[in-house]
Amino acid sequence: MAEYKDPVSHDHRGNEKDASIKSDQTASQSKKEVPSLMTLEQIMEFTGEFEHLNELVVLYLKKNGGFSNNAEYFSCVQPLLDRLESEIRRQCWTNQSHDQITRIVKDWIDREISTFK
Repeated sequence: MAEYKDPVSHDHRGNEKDASIKSDQTASQSKKEVPSLMTLEQIMEFTGEFEHLNELVVLYLKKNGGFSNNAEYFSCVQPLLDRLESEIRRQCWTNQSHDQITRIVKDWIDREISTFK
């Protein structure tokens, strides 16, 4: 008689993965997880917050007198992006859901925007 084995779940590449899924993660987007080595650009793409961040950058540039070339743009905007990245690294970890990461990013951007209005 053959030995019974529990079914194994596979990811989209055919690799085995843990078959257990948290019951509170029923929406497909909330099942996504943030890989630990994502860049800020990848995190913004993952969360869909690029446009929201752009709104903040425009306000930030206006407050700081604008810019006349790429070097001035990056020297003005880089501290803002560094603060956002620090906040993400401080509050986010690999096993948080897509929705949790998005909420952290959105809330930080909203708080920063509120300081300019």
